[in-house]
Amino acid sequence: MNSLASERLGASIRRQRAAGAIFAVLAVLWPFHALGNALPDPVDRALSEAEANADLQLSFTMVFQWRDGPEIVKRFDGENRTWHLLDGDPGALDRAGRAKLKNTKRLESRPGGLVAADYRPQIKQADLVSIDADEFVFRFLSPHTAGFADEKAGKVHTRLRVDKQDGGMTAFVVRIDETFNPNPFVRIDRFQFEHEFERVFADLPPLMTRAYVRSAGAGMTAPISEEYRLLFKDFEKVR
Repeated sequence: MNSLASERLGASIRRQRAAGAIFAVLAVLWPFHALGNALPDPVDRALSEAEANADLQLSFTMVFQWRDGPEIVKRFDGENRTWHLLDGDPGALDRAGRAKLKNTKRLESRPGGLVAADYRPQIKQADLVSIDADEFVFRFLSPHTAGFADEKAGKVHTRLRVDKQDGGMTAFVVRIDETFNPNPFVRIDRFQFEHEFERVFADLPPLMTRAYVRSAGAGMTAPISEEYRLLFKDFEKVR
């Protein structure tokens, strides 16, 4: 597996469900079952709202940037479930970038693809770090930390942010700054996974508006190297 995405980010972040090395990483980070730990009320409420809208269908524009390459802008029409190219040349991407674009289009256009309806199984425990004027900020744990020595566990950075006013999730971040081996055939030197959300419609949960994924390392047959950014905008409800 040579890219940071998976059929199921643990029990599965739906939008990352099909690609490669993220699965090797996150199969270690999060097992394939709900962990059953009670979560703080703000986290539980934010997740519950998203879960109640797990089949939400939308039209939206997606801006995709692979590494430092050109931006590709595509519009998804949720009424007839078709994509339309607005700007950029997908043919200018390298092979890995074209594959990632194709996979991302498929995943993000699925019903519920832009809400945080699949995150609960990936959070073993959430601890409040701070409260500022706008947000509750939590650090969350997952089973992979038991596999790190104490000095390495400090290299794992996680953040989950919840808006104080409307109760919606605003960010979900995992960053690992330590080389590790999720299995005997894969070495990960860097891992970064960030999703940002905004409440676009008052009657719907926050929608993912930005994402950033980066990984570097080595697999059994090829290097692992991935970096891409996503921007989502111009949302419309599908009747």
